[in-house]
Amino acid sequence: MHKLYCEKSELSIGQLYLLDICDKRKITEFWNTQLNQEFTVGYLMKVATGKYQIPSLKFIYSMLKFLAPTDWFYRETEGSKSASVPQGEYVTDITQSVNYKKLQKLHDERLLNKFCVENFGDKSRYYLVNFLHFLSGRNKLSPNTIKELDNLFPIADWFN
Repeated sequence: MHKLYCEKSELSIGQLYLLDICDKRKITEFWNTQLNQEFTVGYLMKVATGKYQIPSLKFIYSMLKFLAPTDWFYRETEGSKSASVPQGEYVTDITQSVNYKKLQKLHDERLLNKFCVENFGDKSRYYLVNFLHFLSGRNKLSPNTIKELDNLFPIADWFN
């Protein structure tokens, strides 16, 4: 067992998957054969042990053949909330996702500001600027922001 940075119950389904590989002492083999050394073993260990609560989108996309993308956002007690999308048909370009298209539609109809005011209150300006930067391609959406927006934009729809 490796030193965990949080309680095991706080780890996501994806982290538990990696932790199981670590416990079997197969993480380097997994890194070599499955991830083509795209990430460091140290990064995998930090994700698995909870130092990084949610990995990068690049890492989530690289693990699609093993886990649904939503498995990195939900704990085992919450269960996997992946959409009914067949394995291998997930969107790996977030600008093609259902939620991106919803944001784009709000922007095109000039309702994005109103949407932010109604849903985020005092933080509406912060989210409006972030959404505008995301839609313009200036910034990317982080996995932490995706998790924060779960009540308005389902996590599964960022990958559909």
